[in-house]
Amino acid sequence: MLGGPDGTRTSKDRMTLAPNESSELTSCPVSGVALRQSPLRRIEQLPGPKGLPLLGNLLQLDIERLHLVFEEWARTHGSVCAFRAGPKRVLIVSEPSAIEEVLRARPHDYRRMSRVATVLPEMGMPGVFSAEGADWRAQRALVAPALSPRRLSDFYPVARAIVEKLERRWRVAADRGAELDPVSEFKRLTVDVTTRLVFGHDANTIEHDEDHLQRQLRSIFPSINRRLAAAVPYWRLLRLPVDRRLDGDIAQLHERLRLLLDGARQRLAREPERANAPSDLLEAMLLAKDESGRPFSDALILGNALQMLLAGEDTTALGLAWAVHLLCEHPDVVARLRRELEQELGAERMPRDVGAASRLPWLNAILHETLRLRSVAPAIYLESAADVVLAGVAVPRGTWLVLLTRLAGKSQAHVVDRPLEFLPERWLESKSRDTLRASVPFGSGPRVCPGRALALLEMQLALVMLYENFEVTRVGSAESVRERFEFIMEPVGLRVRLRHREPAR
Repeated sequence: MLGGPDGTRTSKDRMTLAPNESSELTSCPVSGVALRQSPLRRIEQLPGPKGLPLLGNLLQLDIERLHLVFEEWARTHGSVCAFRAGPKRVLIVSEPSAIEEVLRARPHDYRRMSRVATVLPEMGMPGVFSAEGADWRAQRALVAPALSPRRLSDFYPVARAIVEKLERRWRVAADRGAELDPVSEFKRLTVDVTTRLVFGHDANTIEHDEDHLQRQLRSIFPSINRRLAAAVPYWRLLRLPVDRRLDGDIAQLHERLRLLLDGARQRLAREPERANAPSDLLEAMLLAKDESGRPFSDALILGNALQMLLAGEDTTALGLAWAVHLLCEHPDVVARLRRELEQELGAERMPRDVGAASRLPWLNAILHETLRLRSVAPAIYLESAADVVLAGVAVPRGTWLVLLTRLAGKSQAHVVDRPLEFLPERWLESKSRDTLRASVPFGSGPRVCPGRALALLEMQLALVMLYENFEVTRVGSAESVRERFEFIMEPVGLRVRLRHREPAR
């Protein structure tokens, strides 16, 4: 199939189906004559859960377990199946090759689900995550430099200092024998790292017992999840108490960020030479121009800043919390990690630079295995932007798709060796790597997560610090920790205690 310059399909490659068309057409490689292949299925013909008249499967969509509901339907009805959200049929895809095809065909053939694209701007957060087309390309170019390898390398000493500050906080907790909530603790770390990298501002939530910033951010992901699953966009007509609380939280966040934006604007006015080397994302966004040569609006700058803060806080913190949860059950994995740190770091207590952090194969295997089993983003919501064919199914333009990015990575069909077990060593075995392509926790294709390198760096530093300096014990059983879906997936019920330890060296 022909493709555009970026490898995605162009409008010439798309197939527009006649109303009664039921076969896939392809060209003979020699003559170019259209040939008829196997019949296409229509979404109406796909298997799926039984529903009710008019409502379809809406009453079966348990908001806090939505990913588990979708995964169970996929296991029951197949890797390409469908359900009904009211009168609208939604495609569920868990086949890795089909997921890869969709992600690589963005933004031409697939886009964010239209409700995602409207919900975030309605919440006061327009930005790169929800943008499409030319807007997305301009905003991607705007935020990417803040997350580039060179920027992260320069930023490394700051990130390390923030992690060491968290170590001091945890030493006090260990002295007291206090229980800790890893999700909340790691969010302090990720907020402080993100605000320093993106805004040049030290939020210092690690040293503040009462953190208003975390509280204000906490309401956003559940609200996104609730609005995406709502049968109708009620909030446009009626503000419930939960919506009014959200409005207040976002207003306060905007106020905080506007102060930082004003400060960045003043720095650029005082020091014009900063235009040659902006020190943070806010300065870079103030200096940038869109494709028409115009500066970006304050609303768009604030929206992108808030999206970066939100994504930088929650996703990385939850990935770290899931890693701690799994390591509590595997002392042998922790022991091997400590042997690696002793061998690779020598007298250093932390990696000396980004390169040293990446050269810890067992640590990185732990991270990849954690994200395979407990992906923070187990579902991606998209919409077809054209009439397309996917996995032998005719998909009309405007069809909603749910890509289950975790399920295949836990399936015997794709991960042959004990797929439900926590085995970091599988990431060190070359024979296993082809099957592990099924695990795509950061997405793939043109819109792969731009914060991937930052997230992995934070996770590397945090786990090195934690397991070098502390023994970690879960409070309660592994079974008491459950998955809760709020657009991203977090561990509920996870509590730990820390005890001091001295490294062997």
